[in-house]
Amino acid sequence: MHTILKEGCEILNDHVNKILDGITDEMSLDEVMIYCCRELRNTVMVDSELIVIMFHEKDLLGTETRELLLQTFAKTWSTVNSFLKKRAQKGEIKEVDFEMAAHQFMATVASTVIMKYLVAGLRPDDSNNYIKRLIEFTTDSWKKLD
Repeated sequence: MHTILKEGCEILNDHVNKILDGITDEMSLDEVMIYCCRELRNTVMVDSELIVIMFHEKDLLGTETRELLLQTFAKTWSTVNSFLKKRAQKGEIKEVDFEMAAHQFMATVASTVIMKYLVAGLRPDDSNNYIKRLIEFTTDSWKKLD
């Protein structure tokens, strides 16, 4: 079980790294969030049962595997934090508590993953509309008032 969970963490880490590497400075804030939502949802869908087991059986992961999982999440938050700071420097968003904004960003992405599981039969158009509305609502709170 430990070996399966460790391999699952390594696969998850690889997927997350590829997603983060796909973020470019040319992408708008909304484009980055939509990209992250879609790609992280796809990552979860690849082996959702294993991801559920990893979080449920975290005590079986072992120190090395838990550390890898923690590093994956820490890298994600750090990347999002830096991305948001750059966007503030460019004037796309206002100065905010970037650590909390990164958590808000990731919570927004996570909620789209949860909705995928909770709303059976959600059509792709409905799903895309939900993601777009949620992202616009989130990023509007970070944008400068004119």
